[in-house]
Amino acid sequence: MHKLITFIQLPAADRKILLRACCLLWAVRIGLWVLPFQSVRSFLSRMNREPVTAVKGNEWDKVREIVRSVKLMSRYVPAATCLVQALVVISLLEQAGLPGLLRIGVVRTGKKLEAHAWVESLGRVVIGGTDVDLSRFTVLQTVEGT
Repeated sequence: MHKLITFIQLPAADRKILLRACCLLWAVRIGLWVLPFQSVRSFLSRMNREPVTAVKGNEWDKVREIVRSVKLMSRYVPAATCLVQALVVISLLEQAGLPGLLRIGVVRTGKKLEAHAWVESLGRVVIGGTDVDLSRFTVLQTVEGT
């Protein structure tokens, strides 16, 4: 109940981005369970084709707000993996008219293949790079947003 009261007391803009992040996290998570990656990405791209107004103010603050919202709301979505979070971040960046690159890489660790997804925006890794050594990964796919 405390979290709900805290949420209600947030400014409308903060509630909006948190709700958008939560809805997209659930949609992408369910989508990846039942559809191929390209179908989910195609759906997100079509959804983001609406004209976007230019971001006013500091772009970096807007990017951080999007990432913070996705990280926070991913706690409430089961199996919100790095790929799910990266897809949602790139989608929200596109909706805000901000640049972004979704990268998917792999590395062989022993006999296992490990995959990871991360997003770069404004020259920095914004999600998926804080606790992972990205230099180990060979990038298989890069998806450019906006």
